[in-house]
Amino acid sequence: MEKKILFIDDEPYFVRSLIEALEDEGYKVDQAVNGTQAIEELEESVPDVIILDIIMLTGGRISDTHGGMRTGLRVHEIIRDKMGLKVPIIFVTVVEDPNAHRAIRQLERRHGIETSAILVKPVLPSELLDEVKNLIGAA
Repeated sequence: MEKKILFIDDEPYFVRSLIEALEDEGYKVDQAVNGTQAIEELEESVPDVIILDIIMLTGGRISDTHGGMRTGLRVHEIIRDKMGLKVPIIFVTVVEDPNAHRAIRQLERRHGIETSAILVKPVLPSELLDEVKNLIGAA
């Protein structure tokens, strides 16, 4: 059975090589470029793993009082608290923000999830592949 990934990131130059590496390994990858599109994708189908950027555009349905600096955290809250999804998430970010990392870990623990990972950009394709395989196995 094909393993699906939802890659949520608004930086095409960052994601292109990573998506190609994932697809070369046999994963099916869908992409969303803002928080609203991510939620709409998840309302249609639930992937095996989500790769979620923290800093990105909101879109029309998501609000972020920090001007996009915490959109991924808001999407994370919706995925866990409103949608009730337990799918593993790999967070990617350009900023090592201990407060954001702490908020992620607290929300995950509250939902009984210990499988998520946080990667700091730039992320090597091999690094991302290792995390995906660790969370959901080979394609």
